[in-house]
Amino acid sequence: MGRHTREFQRRWAAAQPGTELHLVRVIDTRTGTTTADLWPPGRRPEPRETRDIDDWLAVIAAGDAVGVTPEATTAQYRRDGIVFRPLRDAPRIPVLMTWRRDDQHPAAADAVALLTELYQR
Repeated sequence: MGRHTREFQRRWAAAQPGTELHLVRVIDTRTGTTTADLWPPGRRPEPRETRDIDDWLAVIAAGDAVGVTPEATTAQYRRDGIVFRPLRDAPRIPVLMTWRRDDQHPAAADAVALLTELYQR
C-alpha cells in the first residue's frame, strides 16, 4: 500500500459511508513480478494466488480481486471489463532484455542504450 491508498480509503469512506471497502490482491505466483514484499511489513495484503496471466486476468475481470502489474501488461493482455490505472508511488521493477548468448544481434547494444534511456524516466 502506498501513500495514495490512505487517501483513497479516506475519500471512499466519506463518499460511501455504508459500503465497506475490501480489496483482494491477486498475484500470479508463476509468471508475475508482483509479490506481497512490495508492501511495507505489517501492511502486506493476503493475496489470492493464480498460476498464469490468463487466470490472473480472469479473477480480476470477474470482480473478485484487483492486481498490480507492469505497464507492458496493458498492451499485451487487453481484456474487456478490465481497467488499468497507473500507481503514483509504486516502486519500479526490473526490466531485462535477453538475447542468445553466442549470437548477439549487431543492434543489441543500441537497443540496450535506448531501453536504458526510456526506463530511467
